[in-house]
Amino acid sequence: MTDKQENLLAVLNVRIHDLMNLCDKQRLKIGELTEQLETQRKLTTTLKGEISVMHDNYDRLLIAKSIELEKGETSEAHKRLEQLVREVDKCIALLNE
Repeated sequence: MTDKQENLLAVLNVRIHDLMNLCDKQRLKIGELTEQLETQRKLTTTLKGEISVMHDNYDRLLIAKSIELEKGETSEAHKRLEQLVREVDKCIALLNE
């Protein structure tokens, strides 16, 4: 081999090693990113489960609150309605005069 061919071969050899090192680094990075992705997927699944539980709890709370309001405020609502009916009756009586 000539000197020029040996130099080209040496340069090619160095570039191949550089390329192999770059491939190794990329494989490591892909592995790390794959692990991060899996961790994020697990976290997402966990959080979705928590959100579902919270929605269920919220729905139960709304139902409980509506039942509580029905029991506790029925008499107050009835009194307010009676008062409004009396006021309407007074207005009608004034209009009839």
